[in-house]
Amino acid sequence: MNIYYPFFIAFTLVVSLSQPMGSFAMETPGRGSGLSLLIKEAFEKNQDIKAMESAIDSLRSKASFEGALTDPQIGFSLSNVPIDSLSFRDEAMTQKQIFVGQKFPWPGKRALKSQSVDFDAKKLEHQLRSKKLSMIRTLTENYYDLGFIGQSLVLNRNIYELVQKLIQVAETRYTSGKGNRQDILMARMELDKREDERIMLENAYRQIEDRINGLLNRSNYLPVAHNDTPGVSESLPHIPDLVEQALENNPELAVLKLDIEKNKAQRMLAQKDYYPDVDMRLTYGQRDDDPMGKTRTDFVSLSAGLSIPLWKHSRQDKNLAAQESAVQSATLKLRNLQSRIPHDVDRLATDIRETIRRYTLYTNKLIPTAKDIARSAQSDYEVGKSEFSTLISSQIKALTLELEATNFLFLIKKKRAELNELVGLPLTPNTLTRTMP
Repeated sequence: MNIYYPFFIAFTLVVSLSQPMGSFAMETPGRGSGLSLLIKEAFEKNQDIKAMESAIDSLRSKASFEGALTDPQIGFSLSNVPIDSLSFRDEAMTQKQIFVGQKFPWPGKRALKSQSVDFDAKKLEHQLRSKKLSMIRTLTENYYDLGFIGQSLVLNRNIYELVQKLIQVAETRYTSGKGNRQDILMARMELDKREDERIMLENAYRQIEDRINGLLNRSNYLPVAHNDTPGVSESLPHIPDLVEQALENNPELAVLKLDIEKNKAQRMLAQKDYYPDVDMRLTYGQRDDDPMGKTRTDFVSLSAGLSIPLWKHSRQDKNLAAQESAVQSATLKLRNLQSRIPHDVDRLATDIRETIRRYTLYTNKLIPTAKDIARSAQSDYEVGKSEFSTLISSQIKALTLELEATNFLFLIKKKRAELNELVGLPLTPNTLTRTMP
């Protein structure tokens, strides 16, 4: 039997592992995909999300509370009782009184307090949306990191099997006197390197599984399977449309806009704080008959108390100045984010575009060239024109380029999730099918 036949069989097996990548549109994961199921589970079980949902309900109830009147007061008193006799009949002004009091804030104050809490509730709703988008991005990044490590483990196993085949070839050549023992030792060292790499990859895979399990608040470890086949389409996001959507739907922008509205309400409340609240009291005074038995008429009193802004320089003025500064601060933050978002959108869209270009370069040029080099190294080694180290490195390079190309597809998925988070909602087909200028 030809001593090179085992090598030819090994090389044929390796080449058969390199299948063309399928194509797909950059769609949101389908209902049955592993990623979409993880996202669904996260929304249902993540405790941070549940806590924010409860806080929103709490603020809704608090808004009604802040807009309500304070509880009225009711009280009893004895008025003008002579200390010498302690009699209720001797003095005409002696009364047994009952009163009801109510504090009435200056008109508009209660509504502004309620609005402020309502703005807090709306802010938290957008923060919850931001949290969910962030959760989607984090899960997507971990999910496709898991997929890349899974592909790396497949590559590691394929290279390991390849090197085992090459060891057989090297041993056959050494036995026939046409090879050297150094080739065998080099191949065995490569096997040990792949074993070490496999251990590190398995550890990294478990680490990412643990991160995903933590995000899902699972009580126990459960394995996470990656079953989405990545691909790429030639369609790219249309940047102006993405910028428009981001400026309209980005949750951080929405929070800052509500911050401005809340601070304006607080400023109006500070302005109204110069006007007094009114304490109203209605009193009924019951009088006993006089010592001669003559009936005395009972009394009814109505009183009102007003606060005077005597210390306004250290109270109301300072509060109003603070609210003015808060409005200005929130406005500047909003402008800063509005000016930054278009550049962030352009950066991410450019990353996606360039990653697609690199993927195309790899699949159309680099990988075919690497396979040609591997085949050439095989032929040269068979006739003694190439070193064994060149043979191994060329075979491994062809396989690792395939892995790098697959990683580009994972990167596109992760960048798209980051773009989704920035835009503030899943990208629609219209924003994904236009051609980028």
